[in-house]
Amino acid sequence: MAVTLVESSDIGLLTCIAEHRVLTSRQLAAIERRNVRALRRRLRYLDRNGLIRREPGPLRQARGRPELVVSLSLDGAGFLAERGVLDPRIDPARVVAPSRRLVAHELFVNETRVALTQLSHSMPELTIRFVSPMSPWAPRWTPGRSFLCERFRGPEGQRFELVPDGAISVTHTELAKTLLFFLEVDTGTEPLSSGSENRSDLWHKIVKYQAYLASRRYRRFETLWECSLKGFRLLIVTSTRSRCAAVCRLLREMRGTTLAMTTDCESLLRSGFGADVWVVGGQVDAARASVLGSKMPNRACI
Repeated sequence: MAVTLVESSDIGLLTCIAEHRVLTSRQLAAIERRNVRALRRRLRYLDRNGLIRREPGPLRQARGRPELVVSLSLDGAGFLAERGVLDPRIDPARVVAPSRRLVAHELFVNETRVALTQLSHSMPELTIRFVSPMSPWAPRWTPGRSFLCERFRGPEGQRFELVPDGAISVTHTELAKTLLFFLEVDTGTEPLSSGSENRSDLWHKIVKYQAYLASRRYRRFETLWECSLKGFRLLIVTSTRSRCAAVCRLLREMRGTTLAMTTDCESLLRSGFGADVWVVGGQVDAARASVLGSKMPNRACI
């Protein structure tokens, strides 16, 4: 492929885009810590050379044109494979943009990843890792099955399959303590509870996580991250405050679901991942908490 990369950081940009599948220029600038204007110029160059695609995004904005979203092109995937960055055996569908129906969901997941990146910059004593089920560099059970795709039996022998939107570990270097979180982003398009026949609603997802905790299958992440785990938290990030309130009502109805912590995307990005913006167990009347806990020193608000 006759492409000249003027900057050595171009491969880093393409790799980041492949990892996240689809990003706004703002998200990419935050993750890569680059000037947004300069980055947009570089993205235009990569677009002209056929390595990426830039298209209007689905996110609603108050005024002006929708922000462009960037994704890797098939030629871009081949470019990374030629340079040994990407395994050539990997299906390009795992690194290019998903269907239009799923773009908004992927962008929403990446908003949380931006917040995690900002937390790692503000608190260097923390090591933060995020595993996406679609990442070409994530560990896998088999060539066609993500490490995050878990099949297990519940306490009463029920069969469950669980695929979170991401797994997060936060390790404090000095304390040698690791916290495990599973992420579910809620765009408001799926039902909260729709009866026993619909296994895709949020109620059933929470039941799966409760069974997963009871099964102790989450402890396989101890080998992945060389740590000791005593449990995990389910983080639910909603698209709006009203949706967050609805999810909290559901959690209260389920009772005993302190496993889940909920916030809305606006609060997360405004205050920071480690800030006191999380509602525990749907208890909106209680003080909001930090996912880092009260014993984690030097908690930061971004």
